[in-house]
Amino acid sequence: YLNKQAHYLFPSFWMKKEMEKNLNINISSFNIIANGIETDLFSFSNLFEKRFKLMALRPLSSMKYAVDIAIEVMRFLPEQYSLDIFGKGKYEHNFKELIQRYSLQSRINIYNTFINKSEMPKHFSKYGVCMSTTRMDAQGVSMCEAISSGLLTVSNHNTAIPEFISDMETGILGNNPKELAEKILEVTSSQELFEGITKAGRESMEEIDVKLTCKKELKILKEIADNK
Repeated sequence: YLNKQAHYLFPSFWMKKEMEKNLNINISSFNIIANGIETDLFSFSNLFEKRFKLMALRPLSSMKYAVDIAIEVMRFLPEQYSLDIFGKGKYEHNFKELIQRYSLQSRINIYNTFINKSEMPKHFSKYGVCMSTTRMDAQGVSMCEAISSGLLTVSNHNTAIPEFISDMETGILGNNPKELAEKILEVTSSQELFEGITKAGRESMEEIDVKLTCKKELKILKEIADNK
Protein backbone atom coordinates (compact mmCIF):
# COMPACT_ATOMS: atom_id res chain seq x y z
CA TYR A 1 0.00 0.00 0.00
CA LEU A 2 2.77 2.45 0.92
CA ASN A 3 4.56 1.98 -2.39
CA LYS A 4 1.37 2.26 -4.46
CA GLN A 5 -0.01 5.33 -2.71
CA ALA A 6 3.13 7.36 -1.97
CA HIS A 7 6.53 8.38 -3.28
CA TYR A 8 9.30 8.98 -0.77
CA LEU A 9 12.18 11.43 -0.74
CA PHE A 10 15.11 10.72 1.59
CA PRO A 11 18.19 12.90 2.16
CA SER A 12 20.39 9.78 2.30
CA PHE A 13 20.35 6.03 1.67
CA TRP A 14 21.01 5.55 5.38
CA MET A 15 17.75 7.34 6.23
CA LYS A 16 15.82 5.07 3.85
CA LYS A 17 17.35 1.96 5.40
CA GLU A 18 16.51 3.25 8.89
CA MET A 19 12.85 3.73 7.95
CA GLU A 20 12.67 0.29 6.37
CA LYS A 21 14.29 -1.33 9.42
CA ASN A 22 12.17 0.54 11.98
CA LEU A 23 8.86 -0.12 10.20
CA ASN A 24 9.82 -3.56 8.84
CA ILE A 25 8.90 -2.64 5.26
CA ASN A 26 10.57 -2.29 1.87
CA ILE A 27 10.25 1.03 0.04
CA SER A 28 10.48 0.77 -3.76
CA SER A 29 8.98 4.15 -4.77
CA PHE A 30 11.64 6.64 -3.70
CA ASN A 31 14.40 9.10 -4.60
CA ILE A 32 17.48 10.19 -2.69
CA ILE A 33 17.82 13.99 -2.72
CA ALA A 34 20.03 15.73 -0.18
CA ASN A 35 18.89 18.79 1.69
CA GLY A 36 20.08 21.61 -0.54
CA ILE A 37 23.08 23.74 0.46
CA GLU A 38 23.08 27.50 -0.19
CA THR A 39 26.51 27.60 -1.77
CA ASP A 40 26.01 31.25 -2.80
CA LEU A 41 25.65 32.19 0.88
CA PHE A 42 28.38 29.80 2.06
CA SER A 43 31.03 30.89 -0.42
CA PHE A 44 34.45 29.23 -0.52
CA SER A 45 37.55 30.69 1.15
CA ASN A 46 41.08 29.32 1.38
CA LEU A 47 41.47 28.91 5.15
CA PHE A 48 44.86 27.18 5.36
CA GLU A 49 46.37 30.04 7.37
CA LYS A 50 43.74 29.39 10.07
CA ARG A 51 44.28 25.63 10.17
CA PHE A 52 45.20 25.56 13.89
CA LYS A 53 41.84 27.11 14.84
CA LEU A 54 39.10 24.52 15.21
CA MET A 55 35.43 25.21 15.77
CA ALA A 56 32.29 23.21 16.53
CA LEU A 57 28.78 24.54 15.96
CA ARG A 58 26.72 21.94 17.81
CA PRO A 59 23.65 21.76 20.05
CA LEU A 60 24.69 20.86 23.59
CA SER A 61 21.29 19.30 24.25
CA SER A 62 21.99 15.79 22.98
CA MET A 63 24.94 13.41 23.11
CA LYS A 64 24.15 12.49 19.51
CA TYR A 65 26.18 15.53 18.43
CA ALA A 66 29.28 14.03 20.06
CA VAL A 67 30.81 17.22 21.43
CA ASP A 68 32.66 14.97 23.88
CA ILE A 69 34.43 13.31 20.94
CA ALA A 70 35.55 16.72 19.62
CA ILE A 71 36.99 17.46 23.07
CA GLU A 72 38.71 14.06 23.15
CA VAL A 73 40.35 14.81 19.78
CA MET A 74 42.08 17.83 21.31
CA ARG A 75 43.97 15.55 23.71
CA PHE A 76 45.94 14.20 20.73
CA LEU A 77 46.69 17.55 19.03
CA PRO A 78 49.70 19.80 19.80
CA GLU A 79 49.45 22.98 21.87
CA GLN A 80 49.00 25.35 18.91
CA TYR A 81 45.59 23.83 18.12
CA SER A 82 42.55 25.40 19.80
CA LEU A 83 38.84 24.60 19.75
CA ASP A 84 35.88 26.97 20.13
CA ILE A 85 32.51 25.30 20.75
CA PHE A 86 29.32 27.27 20.05
CA GLY A 87 25.98 25.99 21.29
CA LYS A 88 23.40 25.78 24.04
CA GLY A 89 22.02 22.85 25.97
CA LYS A 90 21.76 20.83 29.15
CA TYR A 91 25.10 19.03 28.68
CA GLU A 92 27.23 22.19 28.75
CA HIS A 93 28.29 21.49 32.34
CA ASN A 94 29.27 17.91 31.44
CA PHE A 95 31.46 19.12 28.60
CA LYS A 96 33.12 21.75 30.80
CA GLU A 97 33.90 19.04 33.35
CA LEU A 98 35.45 16.94 30.59
CA ILE A 99 37.60 19.87 29.48
CA GLN A 100 38.82 20.37 33.06
CA ARG A 101 39.49 16.65 33.49
CA TYR A 102 41.92 16.77 30.58
CA SER A 103 43.37 20.19 31.62
CA LEU A 104 42.38 21.70 28.27
CA GLN A 105 40.85 24.94 29.63
CA SER A 106 43.49 27.09 27.90
CA ARG A 107 42.79 25.52 24.51
CA ILE A 108 39.02 24.83 24.48
CA ASN A 109 36.28 27.42 25.02
CA ILE A 110 32.52 26.88 25.13
CA TYR A 111 30.37 29.83 24.07
CA ASN A 112 26.76 29.54 25.23
CA THR A 113 25.24 31.13 22.15
CA PHE A 114 23.19 30.44 19.04
CA ILE A 115 24.67 31.54 15.71
CA ASN A 116 22.04 32.80 13.26
CA LYS A 117 22.33 31.42 9.75
CA SER A 118 23.01 34.87 8.29
CA GLU A 119 26.02 35.19 10.62
CA MET A 120 27.44 31.74 9.93
CA PRO A 121 29.54 32.60 6.82
CA LYS A 122 31.42 35.35 8.70
CA HIS A 123 31.72 33.01 11.67
CA PHE A 124 33.14 30.17 9.56
CA SER A 125 35.74 32.48 8.00
CA LYS A 126 37.56 32.83 11.35
CA TYR A 127 38.49 29.14 11.48
CA GLY A 128 40.25 26.51 9.39
CA VAL A 129 38.79 23.27 10.72
CA CYS A 130 35.19 22.37 11.58
CA MET A 131 34.54 19.57 14.06
CA SER A 132 31.20 18.07 13.01
CA THR A 133 31.45 14.98 15.18
CA THR A 134 28.28 12.93 15.47
CA ARG A 135 26.85 9.64 16.67
CA MET A 136 23.92 9.71 14.25
CA ASP A 137 22.94 11.93 11.35
CA ALA A 138 20.72 11.64 8.28
CA GLN A 139 22.90 14.23 6.48
CA GLY A 140 24.44 16.98 8.61
CA VAL A 141 23.42 20.27 7.00
CA SER A 142 25.69 22.54 9.08
CA MET A 143 28.53 20.13 8.28
CA CYS A 144 27.82 20.56 4.57
CA GLU A 145 27.69 24.35 4.98
CA ALA A 146 31.14 24.27 6.61
CA ILE A 147 32.48 22.14 3.74
CA SER A 148 31.02 24.63 1.26
CA SER A 149 32.76 27.49 3.08
CA GLY A 150 36.21 25.89 2.75
CA LEU A 151 36.75 24.52 6.23
CA LEU A 152 38.52 21.20 6.60
CA THR A 153 35.52 19.33 7.96
CA VAL A 154 35.90 16.44 10.38
CA SER A 155 33.24 13.89 11.29
CA ASN A 156 32.69 10.28 12.28
CA HIS A 157 32.46 7.32 9.94
CA ASN A 158 28.87 6.37 10.78
CA THR A 159 25.22 6.59 9.64
CA ALA A 160 24.81 8.91 6.60
CA ILE A 161 28.07 10.85 6.98
CA PRO A 162 30.10 8.82 4.42
CA GLU A 163 27.50 9.74 1.80
CA PHE A 164 28.56 13.39 2.17
CA ILE A 165 32.26 13.18 3.08
CA SER A 166 34.83 11.00 1.30
CA ASP A 167 37.63 10.39 3.77
CA MET A 168 40.84 12.28 2.92
CA GLU A 169 39.26 13.42 -0.34
CA THR A 170 36.56 15.94 0.59
CA GLY A 171 37.02 15.92 4.37
CA ILE A 172 38.12 13.73 7.26
CA LEU A 173 36.32 10.70 8.70
CA GLY A 174 37.41 8.50 11.59
CA ASN A 175 36.19 5.96 14.09
CA ASN A 176 37.88 7.30 17.22
CA PRO A 177 39.43 10.55 18.57
CA LYS A 178 43.06 9.45 18.08
CA GLU A 179 42.47 8.52 14.44
CA LEU A 180 40.73 11.85 13.77
CA ALA A 181 43.57 13.79 15.40
CA GLU A 182 46.21 11.95 13.36
CA LYS A 183 44.40 12.78 10.14
CA ILE A 184 43.94 16.43 11.15
CA LEU A 185 47.70 16.64 11.81
CA GLU A 186 48.48 15.07 8.44
CA VAL A 187 46.24 17.39 6.44
CA THR A 188 47.07 20.60 8.31
CA SER A 189 50.80 19.86 7.90
CA SER A 190 50.50 20.07 4.11
CA GLN A 191 49.15 23.14 2.36
CA GLU A 192 48.75 21.17 -0.87
CA LEU A 193 46.74 18.44 0.84
CA PHE A 194 44.62 20.89 2.85
CA GLU A 195 43.77 22.98 -0.21
CA GLY A 196 43.12 19.91 -2.37
CA ILE A 197 40.68 18.38 0.12
CA THR A 198 38.81 21.61 0.88
CA LYS A 199 38.46 22.54 -2.79
CA ALA A 200 37.16 19.06 -3.61
CA GLY A 201 34.78 19.41 -0.68
CA ARG A 202 33.42 22.64 -2.07
CA GLU A 203 32.90 21.05 -5.47
CA SER A 204 30.96 18.18 -3.87
CA MET A 205 28.65 20.68 -2.18
CA GLU A 206 27.99 22.47 -5.47
CA GLU A 207 26.50 19.17 -6.66
CA ILE A 208 23.80 19.48 -3.97
CA ASP A 209 23.28 23.24 -4.28
CA VAL A 210 19.76 24.15 -3.22
CA LYS A 211 18.86 25.36 -6.73
CA LEU A 212 19.70 21.91 -8.14
CA THR A 213 17.94 19.94 -5.40
CA CYS A 214 14.80 22.08 -5.73
CA LYS A 215 14.69 21.39 -9.47
CA LYS A 216 14.88 17.66 -8.79
CA GLU A 217 12.12 17.87 -6.18
CA LEU A 218 9.85 19.93 -8.44
CA LYS A 219 10.39 17.48 -11.30
CA ILE A 220 9.28 14.60 -9.08
CA LEU A 221 6.24 16.53 -7.82
CA LYS A 222 5.24 17.30 -11.39
CA GLU A 223 5.53 13.64 -12.36
CA ILE A 224 3.37 12.63 -9.40
CA ALA A 225 0.77 15.29 -10.27
CA ASP A 226 0.69 14.23 -13.92
CA ASN A 227 0.06 10.61 -12.93
CA LYS A 228 -2.90 11.40 -10.66
